[in-house]
Amino acid sequence: GANVLLPFAFHCSGYSIIESADRNWDARDSPEERSDSKLRGRDDIREFQFPYHWVWYMPPSAVEDLKEYGLGCDWRRSFVTT
Repeated sequence: GANVLLPFAFHCSGYSIIESADRNWDARDSPEERSDSKLRGRDDIREFQFPYHWVWYMPPSAVEDLKEYGLGCDWRRSFVTT
């Protein structure tokens, strides 16, 4: 019915995460090519070289964004797929 809230799943696997992690690993060695705004998170970027960090970091961040957007779902039943 009208009051049913569906669960939400986050798909966290594939080459896009590994590719981004590899790109961040390479980026840490050339800060002179980065703008000041990109250097603000330089200490945090090292953690993103590990694909597992993406899995633990991104879903909670996405939940915050989706809640601000107004998405109605049952967050207690959200899960991560790989």
